[in-house]
Amino acid sequence: MKTISDFYCGSFHPADKYVIRDSKYMKISEKIEKLEREILSSPEGEKFKPLIRDIEELNCELLSITDEESFEEGMRFGIRLICDVFYGKSENFKAMGE
Repeated sequence: MKTISDFYCGSFHPADKYVIRDSKYMKISEKIEKLEREILSSPEGEKFKPLIRDIEELNCELLSITDEESFEEGMRFGIRLICDVFYGKSENFKAMGE
């Protein structure tokens, strides 16, 4: 395992994932694409094209912010969990050897 080395070198990308075929994510993504095609293929679709692209770009920015915040919160939780394991005390019991 070379996670620490990957992290140090900048080659650790926890957000990079492959979408599983027939997953809920894939199905929703396909519905969005279908709706976009329907709008763009309508007689007035061309006038909405710039608006759709703007919405997509802004949505990507929101998702990026959400992903980063979720990752940071997950890391904080994991570290708190580790700290609790090492430093937490029981009100009723004492570990063997303490």
